[in-house]
Amino acid sequence: MTGWLSVFAWLFTTASAASFCAQLCLGLAAFYHEDYTPEPYQVWLIYTLIIIICAAFVCLLPKLVPITESVFFWASVVGFVVSFIALLAASKVKQPASVVFTGWVNQTGWSDGTAFMLAVGQSMYGFLCTDSATHISEELPNPGRNVPRAMWLTIAIGIATTLPFTLAVLFSIQSFDELSASALPIREIYFQALNSKAGAAFFVFLILFIYFGAVIGLVVTSGRLIWAFARDDGIPFPKVFSKTHPTLQTPVNATLLTAVFCILYGLIYIGSTEAFNSFVATSILSLNITYVIPQAILLIRGRANVLPKRHFDLGAAFGTFCNVFSCAWVALYAVLFCFPIFLPVTAKSMNYVSVVMAGTVLFVVVMWFARGRGRFTGPNIQGLEVLSAVNMGQTGVFSAGRSVSERQEDAEEPRKVEA
Repeated sequence: MTGWLSVFAWLFTTASAASFCAQLCLGLAAFYHEDYTPEPYQVWLIYTLIIIICAAFVCLLPKLVPITESVFFWASVVGFVVSFIALLAASKVKQPASVVFTGWVNQTGWSDGTAFMLAVGQSMYGFLCTDSATHISEELPNPGRNVPRAMWLTIAIGIATTLPFTLAVLFSIQSFDELSASALPIREIYFQALNSKAGAAFFVFLILFIYFGAVIGLVVTSGRLIWAFARDDGIPFPKVFSKTHPTLQTPVNATLLTAVFCILYGLIYIGSTEAFNSFVATSILSLNITYVIPQAILLIRGRANVLPKRHFDLGAAFGTFCNVFSCAWVALYAVLFCFPIFLPVTAKSMNYVSVVMAGTVLFVVVMWFARGRGRFTGPNIQGLEVLSAVNMGQTGVFSAGRSVSERQEDAEEPRKVEA
């Protein structure tokens, strides 16, 4: 269940990021041509092109992926600093502190408390891929130390940049009514603050550039996740999708499956944007469920009985608190994510996450009885002591710059010896 939910969640997240890039492209076109209204099929065409470019880059130029991802990361940091300064410096009128910190406008139809909780749930999208480093752990040096570092630094950097950027945006908005009516709110924010089409277009393009880098990272992670799940015989045709290309030294088949799924799934956008967005919203809930299933197991079986020696140890008290809080939080939002955002509810404004989630779970159950039961036993844990030593940095099995297949061969050899 955890494996399938994680696969679908990452595929849906990849689709959502590529879709946002396509909407930004057409939003820039509509910005300069006010008589132009983007059609859903046009969004899908650009969306498909973005998926193809990213998949081709990941498959054909795998050694450049770490370098380009570093470029995108620093572009996001520099972009944050420039945006923060530009918004505050250029906006002619600043919203009063009372509006920014205490003002409250609730047009959802829900009570203020419920509306607040629903808004918090939507903001979880910004931290959706915190676990991405875990899915490429076999390609990281000293993963037992560097994977947790990547995860908590994601949160730390996110907090350090999101809070001041949000404040700068709120202080710089000139008209909340025009913003809420805009088809592309981020473009409207920059246009109101800078009072310049060129300036607004520049920052929208910067966001497009950064988000394109995110799509590359999502394609990498989704492909690696499918590849790893196939190695454990968790998906159909495991021999096909667990292979790495002999020349390119990367899981090409699994990456291509990611691209094909996203392209076909994007066709839903042409027929119904609401249905497409329901699938995307399901990714938030699905990923959070995959985060807490292992934590619930820790609580049931006892952390001391399950967890091995590790670099990042929260301790018995704080670790248990985190496990309990996470399970309670996701249990709450498993219900809230099924609520419609606005009342009264119409067929168009209905939240179909519960339907999509039920369908996904039904699919996983069918897959379990059709092929999983009796075949799937979970990850291969032979040679656990050797791999644990690798995670603790006590051996040099995984070294930086090694290809996927080379690392796989290195890891399999001590497993065979111990077996």
